[in-house]
This record gives sequence, C-alpha cells and structure tokens, in this order.
Amino acid sequence: MKKYFVSILTATYNRGENIKKLYQSLANQTNFDFEWVVIDDGSVDNTENIMQGFIQNGSDDFSIKYVKKENGGKHTALNVAHDYVFGNVVFMVDSDDELTSDAVEVVIDAWKKYDEDDIGIVAFERMTSSGEKLGSFPDQLYIGSDLNYKVKLNLKGDYAETIKTSVFKKFKFPVFEGERFSSEGWLFKSIMLDGWQSVNISYPICVGDYLDGGLTRGGLASRLKAPKGMMLNTDLNLRVANRFSQVTKQAIIFDIYSLEAGEIFSRDRFNEYKILKILSLPFAAIIRWAVKMRRAI
Repeated sequence: MKKYFVSILTATYNRGENIKKLYQSLANQTNFDFEWVVIDDGSVDNTENIMQGFIQNGSDDFSIKYVKKENGGKHTALNVAHDYVFGNVVFMVDSDDELTSDAVEVVIDAWKKYDEDDIGIVAFERMTSSGEKLGSFPDQLYIGSDLNYKVKLNLKGDYAETIKTSVFKKFKFPVFEGERFSSEGWLFKSIMLDGWQSVNISYPICVGDYLDGGLTRGGLASRLKAPKGMMLNTDLNLRVANRFSQVTKQAIIFDIYSLEAGEIFSRDRFNEYKILKILSLPFAAIIRWAVKMRRAI
C-alpha cells in the first residue's frame, strides 16, 4: 500500500452538495502526494452516493477512502479516523471548506523544512471566500509553545492546523453517552500540554464560510448539549490561562457546564482551582439561567 505524505481528513454529516466543492479543490492541487480520508458520521442525504461517484469515476491523481459510521458527532468520526489515516501528516478539512490550489504543496514543503522530533503541529491561516482572514498570525515565523504564543498575543480566530500523524493518534476524544459534540480545541490543547511544539505560518491555505446548521455557527447550542465534554475542554482552558481575568472567566464557564451536566459535586470538577470554582458557582447559575431564558423566548 502506497504511503502518502498528507492524509486529508474530512468528517462529514449531511454535506453532500458542499463536499463537491472540496473534492474539486483537491482535484486542482499542484501536488498530489496525499490521500483523502472521509469519515461519514451517519449522513442521511446523498453524501454516500456522491462519494462513491468520486471513487468510481473521479480523479486518478489521489486516493480516496470513504468510511460510513453510525451518527455520534464529529469527534467520534475523528476517533474512527485513527484506523484509516497513514500519511506522515494529518490535515483536518471540513466538508464545507475548500483548499487553495497550492495547499498540499505548501504543507509538504513546510513539514520538510521545519520537522523536528518535538514539532507536533504546523499551522497556517484560513480565509473566507471573499479573502478575509479568519485568523492572522504575525508575519514573523514562530516556533514554540502555541499555547503561550496565542495567549500572549491574544490571537483569536480559526486556523488550518496540520498534525504529525503519530501525535494525532495519541489523543482520542472522550466520548460521553448522549453527547454529540466536542470542541476540537480539546485536541490541540492536549497536544500542546503534552509538550509538543507548533510552527505558525502566516499564509492562508484553507477557504471556508460558516454555514447555517454547522457546528461553528450553532456553537453555544451545541456546547450546552455536551456539558461533560465541555467541562474537560474548559478544564484545559483553565490550565493554560495566564491572566486572572481569563482564569475567572473559564472558572465561571466550567461551572455553567457542570451545572448543566448535574456534576457540581463530582470529584473531577475540583482538580484545578477548587476555591475559584466554588466562588464562581453563583455567577454561573445566573448566567446559565439567563441563557436558558433567552433560548426559551
């Protein structure tokens, strides 16, 4: 079996029409040293037919793997992908995104140039279809701890992260019964807290707009439906926060999720910042009540 340099990983759910644009952008690449691994999280639209059409009648320039599973949320699809990605690098690309024509070539060149034993991530920028960057790195190349870097510079937005495959496979998302959402931030923070370094490059390689019904657009509603997973993610936020205002904010957010999960007295919630979490409970209760009232209107 041929090994490709990049495994482009797409977890999809009911995005049959959108995934056509992603496929076309892959067919237009300047470098085809990649495989496209699509994990279908139980789509009920025409995604399967479209993917089978790509496999049977599509481009011969790159390999396509299509796996369909029972619906469980994007994070469970990414967990399943551990058994199917075999490139040197994993590049997670949403089904409603597109890649610039030089994306794979840029990714390969960067990894060949900067790969060291302690490098776990090489990150690039994302932009909208109108060319607006969804997150911007400084022009000067950065190599180091991505957590300290983003916190220090207060960097916001979305980026296009590529992950060393051996590192990606070290971290499976926790899965909780009844929860179909988990923040991808959990993965990247876990990688950084494990000591891996990041290379951040100011160059956009991924194009995408937020769609109605997507996970990003429906962020708050999705997160409140997955409080246990979000408790773990917010606990990591507390560990990387380096300002009192950030720590306080994350403690309140953690308490909102623990209230939603009915786990305000669980042992795990007291692992970090025990006193602050207790003091934050009244504020969390008020905010949670206000959010629920707003959703009910």
